[in-house]
Amino acid sequence: MARKSEIRIFWRDIHIWETLRGSGIYLIIKIFGSLGAYLLAWYISKKYGPEGNGILSFVLTLSVLLAAIYNLGLNIYAVKIIPQFQHQKDESGAQSFYRTALTWVRNVTISGSLLCYALSHVVPSPSLSRDLELVSFLTVPVSLLLFLSHSFKARKNMFGFSLLQNNIIQLVAALLLVIPFWHRTAPSEPVWACILAGTLMTLIGLLANPQRQGFTTKLPSVSFYSHLRESLPMLAGGIGFMVLSLTDRLMLRFLDSTTQLGIYDIVLRLSNLTLLGIISLNAMTEPKFAGFYAQKAMKSLHRYVTRMTWTGIFISLPMLIVLGLFADFWLGLFGQSGDFLSGRDTLYILLVGQLIHVSCGAGLILLTMTDHQRSAQYILLTAALVNIVLNALFIPAMGIEGAALATTITTLIWSIWAFILVRRNLGFWMWR
Repeated sequence: MARKSEIRIFWRDIHIWETLRGSGIYLIIKIFGSLGAYLLAWYISKKYGPEGNGILSFVLTLSVLLAAIYNLGLNIYAVKIIPQFQHQKDESGAQSFYRTALTWVRNVTISGSLLCYALSHVVPSPSLSRDLELVSFLTVPVSLLLFLSHSFKARKNMFGFSLLQNNIIQLVAALLLVIPFWHRTAPSEPVWACILAGTLMTLIGLLANPQRQGFTTKLPSVSFYSHLRESLPMLAGGIGFMVLSLTDRLMLRFLDSTTQLGIYDIVLRLSNLTLLGIISLNAMTEPKFAGFYAQKAMKSLHRYVTRMTWTGIFISLPMLIVLGLFADFWLGLFGQSGDFLSGRDTLYILLVGQLIHVSCGAGLILLTMTDHQRSAQYILLTAALVNIVLNALFIPAMGIEGAALATTITTLIWSIWAFILVRRNLGFWMWR
C-alpha cells in the first residue's frame, strides 16, 4: 500500500508533469535531430569514408570547445539569472542582460575566429591548416547558437532551446548535402554544409527570440561586469566539462589518425544514444533546481531530485541493453568493409561509462544551480586534467580503446565525486 501511495504521489506532482512535458518536447526534437546527425554520419561514411567523419568530428569538436570559451560562461549564467529577473518581475532587466550578453559573446567570438583564421595560414601542416580554417568559420554560428539556445532555456521555452542544438545543425547539413551541388570528392564538404546550416539556424534564432523586442538599451558596463564576475566561474566549470567531453577526439586527431577518429566518432555517437532521455530531463531540471533553491524549498528540491534521478535511470536502461546486445548490428549500419565493426570493444567500454553517469544522476548540474558552482568547477577541472593524462597514456598504446577507457575512468571519478558532494553540501543523496 505504501508503494502504491508513493506512485500516486509521484504522478500527481505538478513539477514532475511540467518536467516531463518540457523534456518530452526536447526529447522529440532531440530524436529527430539525432536521427539527422546519424543520417549525416552514415552519408559521410558512405560517400567520404572514415576520413570524412574524422575531419567533421575534429572541426566540430574544436568549434564547440572554442564556442564555450567565447561565451564566457554567460550562456550557463543566463539560465540562472533570467529566472531571477522574472521572479522579481523585472522584464526590462532580463532583456537588457540578454542584449548586452549577446553583444559580448558576438564580439569575443568574431575576434577569436579571426585569430584562428590567421593561425590557419601559419601552421606548416596542410591538413591542420585546412581544419583550422574550417574551425574559424564554424565556430561563429556554434558560439552564437550556444548563447541563444540557453536564453530560450532560461525562459523554459524548450521548443526554441531544442531547435538550436548542434544536432539540428547536422540534420540541416544532411539535407543540404543531398542537394546535387557538391562534387562529393573533398572530405571537407560536410563541414561546409554544417557551416551553412549553422548560419541559417543562427539567423532563425536571432529573429525568433522574443527578448530582442521591446527594449533599446543595454546594461551599463559597470553593472554588467558584476554579471561577468558571476559567469566566469561557470565558464571554468563549463570549459572543464567541454575538455572532459572532447579530449578523446582532439587527442585522437594528433596521437592516432583521422580515420581512427572517424571510427571512434561513430562509436561515441552510438553510445550517446543512451543519454537522450537523461539529457532531455536535465534540460528541464536545470531551471527547476535553480527555482527551488531560490525559494529555499529544500524539501521540495530533495523530493524532485530523487524522482528525477530514478526517472533518468529507468529511461536510459533499455537503450543501454539494446546497444550492448546488438553492437555488431548498429556498427554495421555505417559500412560493410569492417572498419566500423572494429569499434565493438570501444562501444562496450563507453557503455560502462554511460551506465555510471546515468546511475549517479545530475549531480554537477545540481551543484551549479545551488550556489556550489565552485565545487562543480573543481571537480570538472580535476577530472579534465586526469582525462588528458589518461588519454596521453592510453591512446598511443591502445588506440580508440584507450580513449574509451580514459573516458570511462574519468566518468567514474567525476560522477561519484559529485554524488558525494551533493550529500555533503545539500544534506541528501540523489537516490533517496
